[in-house]
Amino acid sequence: MKSLRTLLSLLFVGGSIGLPQQPTPACAAGTNCLASKALEPRFFKEYKSQRQSISYGPFTVPGTGENHGMKTFSSLIAPPCTDCYITHAQADLQYPNGTYANVNTGMWLHHVVISNLNRTGAVCSMYADYVFASGNERTPANICVNGTQKAGYFIAPGSIFHLGTELMNELPQARDAIVVIDWEFVPLSSSATTAAEFKHATPLWLDIDGACSLRGSEVPVPTDKKIFSMSMSPPWKATFAADTILWVMAHIHDGGENLVVTRNGVEVCDAVAGYGESEGYVSMVLHEHVAGAGGGHMGKRHTTRTPHVSSLSSCSPVGKEKVQVGDEWSVVANYNLEKYAATSEGDGLAPIMGISMVYVVKN
Repeated sequence: MKSLRTLLSLLFVGGSIGLPQQPTPACAAGTNCLASKALEPRFFKEYKSQRQSISYGPFTVPGTGENHGMKTFSSLIAPPCTDCYITHAQADLQYPNGTYANVNTGMWLHHVVISNLNRTGAVCSMYADYVFASGNERTPANICVNGTQKAGYFIAPGSIFHLGTELMNELPQARDAIVVIDWEFVPLSSSATTAAEFKHATPLWLDIDGACSLRGSEVPVPTDKKIFSMSMSPPWKATFAADTILWVMAHIHDGGENLVVTRNGVEVCDAVAGYGESEGYVSMVLHEHVAGAGGGHMGKRHTTRTPHVSSLSSCSPVGKEKVQVGDEWSVVANYNLEKYAATSEGDGLAPIMGISMVYVVKN
């Protein structure tokens, strides 16, 4: 499947596709935005914060007869705001009629990545800066730590965003799906003190596929073992200092037990996977057994329930951890395919991932 990193490199390096000089409004024609809905903000109302649920798509996902029902989509999008701080973001997947789309109805948000094409990444400067990313577990990027930290991802005027998403459809027929992102932000112009009080959050992308994720963050499953660990090698060596680590979030695939973020070999965050915590994350398969030697009539039927990754715990080590120049940061993804079933792809197993996004405030 096509790497999201490859798509980003085409967009960012060389600018060969002719990027617009100014972004258009979030749901203007040609932005791949379907709708925008204002929601009640949860944090920093005293700074006139805003919250928008923006729908992107529709994306037509092929049936299982084409590339196992998987497809990667790439689109320029307008940011939800400019001259503002993103304080919280969370992804979801829906059908065009607004209903919930998940494993139980055969539609997966394998991953979605939002990047800022006007800025390079802190860990890998070959690519655009990651703003937010999510897998099907739909973990929020709680950058402001529930409003306890005056910090956010700053979006400068004129910024251009890119959306890359990979969706999977488990039914034979093609179907449309909508990626929905709940954005919460504080406009810089909302208060004379906002610029002085709010701090810029810098995302770090830590990946078992390496600092620049040259295989698109996808790593083959070992063929000789069911229980294994994979780590980022070499680790990322910090080039700047940060006294505040705001939020640590993770992404692994089915079969994964946890992902550990380390600093100089010492655990900073242990992101533990939950499985099948709601019906949306449980797939049902009906098995029918033919009775009789001639197979003339159906015998017993039974249904198997397969739970899938439904959550990954996050960490906020504010005041406990920091980044120092020369620190070695890494991630370790621990998989147990005896305990949890891995995702299938054709006649084999799909590649796995092990990623963490760490939001820090540079000194």
